Amino acid sequence: MTLGGQGDKADNNSQEHKDIMGFFNRTFLLMGLNNLK
Repeated sequence: MTLGGQGDKADNNSQEHKDIMGFFNRTFLLMGLNNLK
């Protein structure tokens, strides 16, 4: 159960990491577009 729990946490962290990186990527992209104006 411990290994399974760690695996679930790792999967959740990985998904959260992807969501966070995607958010930052969109933010930087919008910032870059605003700077071009």
